[in-house]
Amino acid sequence: MTKTRAGKTKDAATTASETLSSRDQSVSPHRIDAAHEGTGSAATTTPEMMAALADSALTAAAENDEIFHATAVPRDPLQDLALREEQLQLQAAQLAGHLKARLTEVDRRESQLNARIAQLEADLRSARLWQREREYEFQQREGELCRQVEDLQQRSSEVAIGEQQVQTLDERAEQIITREQELKALDLQLRQRRQELDRQAAAFSHAQSLWQLQQKHEEAAARQQRERAEEVWTRAVAEERQELDFEIAGRRRKLETGEQVLREQQQRLDQERVDFERMRVQGTNQLQRERAAWDERLQAIDLEFVSRKRELESREAIVERQRVAMEQMRTEIGLVHRQSLEMRLIAEQLWAQITGRLSSAEITRSIASLRLQLSQQYEQEQKALTKQKDELVQLAERLQGQHQLLTAERQEVRNWGSARQAGIEQQARQLVEREQQLESEQQELRASRQNLHDERRRYEQEIRDLATQLREATTSPAAA
Repeated sequence: MTKTRAGKTKDAATTASETLSSRDQSVSPHRIDAAHEGTGSAATTTPEMMAALADSALTAAAENDEIFHATAVPRDPLQDLALREEQLQLQAAQLAGHLKARLTEVDRRESQLNARIAQLEADLRSARLWQREREYEFQQREGELCRQVEDLQQRSSEVAIGEQQVQTLDERAEQIITREQELKALDLQLRQRRQELDRQAAAFSHAQSLWQLQQKHEEAAARQQRERAEEVWTRAVAEERQELDFEIAGRRRKLETGEQVLREQQQRLDQERVDFERMRVQGTNQLQRERAAWDERLQAIDLEFVSRKRELESREAIVERQRVAMEQMRTEIGLVHRQSLEMRLIAEQLWAQITGRLSSAEITRSIASLRLQLSQQYEQEQKALTKQKDELVQLAERLQGQHQLLTAERQEVRNWGSARQAGIEQQARQLVEREQQLESEQQELRASRQNLHDERRRYEQEIRDLATQLREATTSPAAA
């Protein structure tokens, strides 16, 4: 009976090993989602593509489960757990790689945005430098114009001095006439002096006419020179003003283009943030669902472990009771057999003595033969008992090994669940930190945009001030 049970146990073990090997051959690693694109194509990934990838992954996983349940032979729940673990690890690795590629693309776009902001700041600095250079040139030209105006004023003052001299000469002429009237009485005495005075008056008149003619020529030349200077100044001011208008229009177009690019980048960053938030929520929900599924799986494994443990304990109890019953039955059979042999031995001895057919030597040999058979029977029974004890010890060791194996697998599953939980929490913390970093970068971008807007206002105010100064500088020479 013990040999039959041991044979059944061996056949069951052989069947289980063949089932595991066939299941390992039938189950091959299968990708549970579509192939991801490289880093270069991460910029074209959209939320619709992400949703399609998730749907394809779930559909592939469901199809794999249906195909496996439909074609594979019944398998051990622990091996099913290992297969699910491998699939989930593959899926988590693929999702992590895709998220890493998306984060790399976001970082690259942020670096491009920072580079464009730096370029805009460099353009602003170059615009300020150009403005300062133009202001310096305007100051130099204004100084030259001021010097020309001073020269003209100096010449005007010289002309005024000449007029004063003419007035003085007129006064002197009047005085001379007065003196001529006074000296009429002394005409005789002073005729020679009068002739001299006449010559002086004629010379003075000629000099005065020459001086007036020269003064007219100088005034005409000064007026022509002033008109030419005003024309040149007006033309130069118009050209400078036109160039300044062109530069201002170009700068305004650049500022408007930069603001448009900045708004587009802000919108793109907001959209990427929304996509990232959606992906984070989806990943968190998926991880929570996986965690709940793993908790349920662990509970099922615990229940299965408890049920198997109880089954093993009940089997051990049944085997122990059967072993005790078999030993008791074997002992009783041995006693009965021994008693029957002894009774046979006694009966044959008595019968031989009664009948007197055998001699004492034959009776002695017969008794010795019966005793030898009896001792051999005892030895065989003792060997059979020893063999059964060894088989029971081996069976107990196998049961203990299976119990330890189940305990180790249960502990390993618990450790893996703890590590998986820690990884999920770490990923959640990383997602929160990344979200905070995106929020801070968005605030910095808003501050940069506000600074750029303020800088543009200040720059426009400076341009208006320069235009006002230019108009004032244009009107002041014309008024002069």
